[in-house]
Amino acid sequence: MTRGLRRTTRRARAPRARRLGVRAGFTVVEIIVAIMVLSIGVLGLAATAAVVQRQMASGERQAAAAAIAQSRFDKLTSVNCQTLSTTPGTASWRHGHVTESWVVSGINNNVRQITETITMTGYKNALVYTTYIPCRI
Repeated sequence: MTRGLRRTTRRARAPRARRLGVRAGFTVVEIIVAIMVLSIGVLGLAATAAVVQRQMASGERQAAAAAIAQSRFDKLTSVNCQTLSTTPGTASWRHGHVTESWVVSGINNNVRQITETITMTGYKNALVYTTYIPCRI
Protein backbone atom coordinates (compact mmCIF):
# COMPACT_ATOMS: atom_id res chain seq x y z
CA MET A 1 0.00 0.00 0.00
CA THR A 2 2.67 2.36 0.41
CA ARG A 3 3.90 1.79 -3.02
CA GLY A 4 2.15 4.57 -4.81
CA LEU A 5 2.30 7.11 -2.07
CA ARG A 6 5.26 9.25 -1.59
CA ARG A 7 6.30 10.25 1.73
CA THR A 8 7.10 13.96 1.95
CA THR A 9 8.60 15.74 4.82
CA ARG A 10 7.84 19.34 5.42
CA ARG A 11 10.72 21.57 6.10
CA ALA A 12 10.25 24.52 8.34
CA ARG A 13 10.37 27.79 6.45
CA ALA A 14 13.54 29.77 6.94
CA PRO A 15 13.25 33.38 8.13
CA ARG A 16 12.90 35.90 5.30
CA ALA A 17 16.36 37.45 5.84
CA ARG A 18 17.97 34.06 5.51
CA ARG A 19 16.03 33.20 2.42
CA LEU A 20 17.09 36.39 0.66
CA GLY A 21 20.60 36.22 1.95
CA VAL A 22 22.12 38.49 4.58
CA ARG A 23 22.51 41.93 3.07
CA ALA A 24 25.43 44.04 4.20
CA GLY A 25 25.50 47.80 3.61
CA PHE A 26 23.59 50.96 4.29
CA THR A 27 20.12 52.07 3.39
CA VAL A 28 19.48 55.11 1.26
CA VAL A 29 18.15 57.01 4.27
CA GLU A 30 21.33 56.33 6.24
CA ILE A 31 23.46 57.57 3.34
CA ILE A 32 21.43 60.77 2.97
CA VAL A 33 21.70 61.49 6.70
CA ALA A 34 25.47 60.86 6.60
CA ILE A 35 25.87 63.24 3.63
CA MET A 36 23.85 65.94 5.42
CA VAL A 37 25.96 65.65 8.60
CA LEU A 38 29.18 65.72 6.58
CA SER A 39 28.10 68.76 4.55
CA ILE A 40 27.19 70.69 7.73
CA GLY A 41 30.64 69.89 9.12
CA VAL A 42 32.39 71.05 5.94
CA LEU A 43 30.41 74.30 5.90
CA GLY A 44 31.33 74.93 9.53
CA LEU A 45 34.99 74.30 8.74
CA ALA A 46 34.89 76.77 5.83
CA ALA A 47 33.30 79.45 8.00
CA THR A 48 35.92 78.91 10.69
CA ALA A 49 38.72 79.21 8.14
CA ALA A 50 37.43 82.63 7.07
CA VAL A 51 37.35 83.85 10.67
CA VAL A 52 40.86 82.57 11.32
CA GLN A 53 42.16 84.33 8.22
CA ARG A 54 40.61 87.61 9.36
CA GLN A 55 42.09 87.25 12.84
CA MET A 56 45.54 86.50 11.41
CA ALA A 57 45.43 89.64 9.25
CA SER A 58 44.35 91.72 12.24
CA GLY A 59 47.15 90.27 14.37
CA GLU A 60 49.72 91.04 11.68
CA ARG A 61 48.44 94.61 11.43
CA GLN A 62 48.60 95.13 15.20
CA ALA A 63 52.08 93.61 15.45
CA ALA A 64 53.42 95.90 12.73
CA ALA A 65 51.81 98.96 14.33
CA ALA A 66 53.15 98.07 17.78
CA ALA A 67 56.67 97.65 16.39
CA ILE A 68 56.51 101.05 14.67
CA ALA A 69 55.15 102.72 17.82
CA GLN A 70 57.79 101.09 20.02
CA SER A 71 60.51 102.28 17.65
CA ARG A 72 59.20 105.85 17.82
CA PHE A 73 58.91 105.71 21.61
CA ASP A 74 62.51 104.50 21.85
CA LYS A 75 63.73 107.33 19.60
CA LEU A 76 61.85 110.00 21.55
CA THR A 77 62.84 108.54 24.93
CA SER A 78 66.53 108.82 24.05
CA VAL A 79 66.18 112.60 23.59
CA ASN A 80 66.53 114.93 26.58
CA CYS A 81 63.11 116.04 27.86
CA GLN A 82 64.06 119.71 27.81
CA THR A 83 64.90 119.57 24.11
CA LEU A 84 61.97 117.29 23.19
CA SER A 85 59.78 119.19 20.79
CA THR A 86 56.07 119.45 21.48
CA THR A 87 55.29 119.98 17.78
CA PRO A 88 53.57 117.01 16.20
CA GLY A 89 55.54 114.81 13.84
CA THR A 90 54.68 112.42 11.02
CA ALA A 91 56.41 109.68 9.08
CA SER A 92 55.40 107.00 6.60
CA TRP A 93 56.42 103.37 6.23
CA ARG A 94 56.00 100.58 3.69
CA HIS A 95 55.86 102.83 0.64
CA GLY A 96 53.23 105.11 2.17
CA HIS A 97 50.81 102.37 3.19
CA VAL A 98 51.50 103.00 6.88
CA THR A 99 51.49 106.51 8.32
CA GLU A 100 52.43 107.42 11.85
CA SER A 101 51.89 110.67 13.65
CA TRP A 102 52.89 111.55 17.18
CA VAL A 103 52.34 114.31 19.68
CA VAL A 104 54.52 115.03 22.70
CA SER A 105 52.80 116.90 25.49
CA GLY A 106 54.14 117.91 28.85
CA ILE A 107 52.06 116.81 31.81
CA ASN A 108 54.39 118.59 34.20
CA ASN A 109 58.11 119.39 34.32
CA ASN A 110 59.01 115.80 35.17
CA VAL A 111 56.80 113.75 32.82
CA ARG A 112 56.07 113.84 29.09
CA GLN A 113 53.22 112.04 27.36
CA ILE A 114 53.75 110.66 23.86
CA THR A 115 50.71 109.68 21.82
CA GLU A 116 51.38 107.72 18.64
CA THR A 117 48.67 107.19 15.99
CA ILE A 118 49.20 104.58 13.28
CA THR A 119 46.98 104.52 10.19
CA MET A 120 47.15 101.89 7.47
CA THR A 121 45.61 101.98 4.02
CA GLY A 122 42.66 99.64 3.72
CA TYR A 123 41.67 99.95 7.40
CA LYS A 124 39.24 102.56 8.64
CA ASN A 125 40.30 102.59 12.30
CA ALA A 126 43.64 103.97 13.41
CA LEU A 127 45.64 102.33 16.19
CA VAL A 128 46.59 104.68 19.03
CA TYR A 129 49.42 104.02 21.50
CA THR A 130 50.31 106.21 24.48
CA THR A 131 53.33 106.18 26.76
CA TYR A 132 54.72 108.38 29.51
CA ILE A 133 58.41 109.11 29.90
CA PRO A 134 60.07 110.55 32.98
CA CYS A 135 62.34 113.52 32.55
CA ARG A 136 65.69 112.87 34.19
CA ILE A 137 67.36 116.05 35.25
